Amino acid sequence: MDKPTFRELIILLKPHLKATNCVSLEEQVMLFLFVVGNSASNQLSGERFQHSGETISHYFNKV
Repeated sequence: MDKPTFRELIILLKPHLKATNCVSLEEQVMLFLFVVGNSASNQLSGERFQHSGETISHYFNKV
């Protein structure tokens, strides 16, 4: 996905999601796209984004 498309997606999702101290809005969307686009496991996603499996699941479900 190119940067302008990603930025447009962030703009569309911004009213529905909230950034936290732990995970920015952009990272939440990247995490979701990584899991969906790669059929990535929770463990692989946790390693890639350096978050626990619980955090990965939480933000994946929010998006």
